[in-house]
Amino acid sequence: MLLQNEVFMEIKRSPFITSKEVARYLAINENNVRRSRSDGVLLGNPAPPHYKMGHVIRYREDEVKAWAEKLRVGGFNENTTA
Repeated sequence: MLLQNEVFMEIKRSPFITSKEVARYLAINENNVRRSRSDGVLLGNPAPPHYKMGHVIRYREDEVKAWAEKLRVGGFNENTTA
């Protein structure tokens, strides 16, 4: 029989994150993330997709990271060969 702590450890982390977590990841104000849902723009670019689950809004962590990666300009590209 599993102990209570072992059961919780087996539960996988949700792929969904909150607006607050998106804001923290992007180092911006949460109000900017919330506003992007209505105007469709975040940091001057089309906003990342979000999910409405009843009255709760969530973002997929992998989609937010992929969205942010598309904003990258310049710098080292490890896929480039000399």
